[in-house]
Order: sequence, then C-alpha cells, then structure tokens
Amino acid sequence: MTDAKDVAVRPVGALAITAAQAEFTTAQLDAFGIGKATHAEQLVFLHTAQRTGLDPAARQIYMIGRWDPQTGRDRYVIQTGIDGYRLIARRAAEAHGETISYGDTLWCGINGTWRDAWLAEQPPAAAKVTVYRSGQAFPTVAGWREYVQTRRDGTPNRMWATMPANQLAKCAEALALRRAFPQELSGIYTDDETIHAIDPEPITATITAEEMAGGHDTPEVGAVEETPPGLDQRRSRRMFALFRDAGITDREERLAYAAAAIGRPITTSADLTADEADRVIDRLVEDAAVAWPMTADQDGPTPEDT
Repeated sequence: MTDAKDVAVRPVGALAITAAQAEFTTAQLDAFGIGKATHAEQLVFLHTAQRTGLDPAARQIYMIGRWDPQTGRDRYVIQTGIDGYRLIARRAAEAHGETISYGDTLWCGINGTWRDAWLAEQPPAAAKVTVYRSGQAFPTVAGWREYVQTRRDGTPNRMWATMPANQLAKCAEALALRRAFPQELSGIYTDDETIHAIDPEPITATITAEEMAGGHDTPEVGAVEETPPGLDQRRSRRMFALFRDAGITDREERLAYAAAAIGRPITTSADLTADEADRVIDRLVEDAAVAWPMTADQDGPTPEDT
C-alpha cells in the first residue's frame, strides 16, 4: 500500500522534495517564497510537505507570512485549499486500509431549520458536514459569524458575498476532515478558514507608502492612529504578498494591475482606498485560483466511498 509521504518525494526536478531531504535548497526557498521565514518555520514546512505528500511547487500546499504584533514580525503558517485537505484525507485512508465517505451537507438559517440546499438570498447562519472514517462519524458545524471573511467596513468580501453557502460549507468540511484525520491535518488550515483560525487581531496603523515604489516587500509602519487614512498594515501586507506570489514585482506592473482592478489610474499605492485595495486583493486571489487550481476556492467532486 502506498504511503502518503511517498507521493511527495519522487525526484522529478530541482524543486522536488526528496525523502531524505533535511533542509530546503536555495532554489526551493526562492521558488516557494519562504526565504524570510525562520529556519524553524522552514523545517516545519518541509516536514509537513513530506508528511502530507502535497507538492509546494504545484501550490498544493504553501506557507504564508501573517503579521504578528506581539513578536513584531511575520509569523508563517501553512495553508492549502479544500482540495488539498481532501487529497490528504483520501491518501491517509488508503494508507491505513480505511474508507472515507461523506454525509449530506446541510445549511441552517437563524430559525434553526436544517436544509440540504440553501436557496435563500441571505447567507446561512451555519453549515454542517459529516465525514465518516471507516464508518465512524465526525460531524462538525461552522457558524457564519465565526468564519465569514469581511472587508474593512464589515461586509463580506467578494467570494463570501457571491458564494456564501459554498464558502461556509468548505469551512465545515475542513473542520470535519481535521477531526477525522487529526494527525495528518494538524497544523494545516484551508484558505477559507485561516483568517479566523490563526490570524492575530488586525493592526490599525498608517503606512509610509513606498511599497509599490521602492522594492519594499514589507511596508514600513508609521504612527498608530484611531482612524488611519489609506491602507492598514494587514491589508497592505496581504496585497503585496499576493503580488509577490503572482510574480508581479515591477512597480509599474503593480500599478497597472491595481488600476485595471479598480477602474481608474493611480500613481502610488497611497492613492488606493481600503475598498479599492480589497478589490485588488480579490482580483489577485481570483487570478491565483486560475493559475493554481489545487489551491483555488473551487469545488471539486465530493470524495466518494473508497
């Protein structure tokens, strides 16, 4: 029987992770965008990639830095898409000679009635998914208020506004899979649940906006204000991390991309409002979903009984 980790260690190129590998190579650090992570974080990521069998070069699994105000630095966390979770769980079940199956996905409104399809215009209050591992049920419920990802004004971002039932169901599925396969999925979060699962509280700060102009991957932080103009630090870091992941490193290219996303010309990132920055971020996320389908927020076929 094939072990999950064996899938990830087949040497097929300079970026392939091998079974005996103890450190990332320079080429891998550059390609995976984790050169600024601590050595310990890099080792954890290497171990997790080997353990899960997911390929960082194919963006099946990746590590992203999120600002931690307590340490004053980016704290790197490991993420995958729901497809990555499904793949890990299926491989783990096969490796142990077990089966994995799903119950019906259910949604609930504020009236407490569970339904197997969500047709209302307003978002559901909760979603429930049950994963069965060799017949043992692992039911989980994800609440809207706990997982919805919002813009600065408190409204849901584009994905959560247009596909609320789908997004919430994926969070519930991720919770269920992690309960069913705690050893294999411990320490890994899906894109849809990461912000509320591990993010520190957002920081309110002004930014010296040389981000787009001067080659700073991380914007500098100025004085803290109660209601800052322009972009907050968390939003700016998110936007530039996505630009970096997309390979858009030239200043003029970034400005042109942002201008196309918001529908007006800009000369510096300081011209962006918070809402416009969210639109740029949404556009980058959507483009990444097309480029890297394994981490896309797209539904694949529901895993069938094995």
